[in-house]
Amino acid sequence: MSWFMIGPEIAYVTSMDHAMPKPFKLVNRHNVPGFALIIYTLIMQVLLMVLLLPQLQTAYTIAYTLATTTTLVAYLLSSLYGLKLAFKESYGFGFKIVALIASAYAIYTLFATGIEYAFASAIIFSLGIPVYLAAKPKMRKYEKAIALVIGLAGILALIMILRGGINF
Repeated sequence: MSWFMIGPEIAYVTSMDHAMPKPFKLVNRHNVPGFALIIYTLIMQVLLMVLLLPQLQTAYTIAYTLATTTTLVAYLLSSLYGLKLAFKESYGFGFKIVALIASAYAIYTLFATGIEYAFASAIIFSLGIPVYLAAKPKMRKYEKAIALVIGLAGILALIMILRGGINF
């Protein structure tokens, strides 16, 4: 049950920070994020139906490989932020060591998984840009630059996949 609720809960919490569209803030009378739960359920049902069709199982494999790699990118960014805090703030030696080891391990996992998959994960991040824009239509300059780089990387990765440059 907890795995089923974590997806909608993440969408709900991020909508509170204005990083997801407003409908994800809606809760029902039981204080459950109903809209997020319905969207998540619909996505899961589509994915389960895809598994039934042999022609689409390769597409599913590609999707979960990219999703796994995006998680590794998130771990890398989190550990690098911890590293930044460790040296910018007055944290102890132990925190610095943990942040350094976590960052090194996150870099290792990305390369061990395959750097081409990390590059291809830009496709998934690119798909999130319109959602972010719907939630926060006014972007700062650096956010626009990051979105542009991610979008271009996603398009380039998609072209490479279609031409056989990245194989799954």
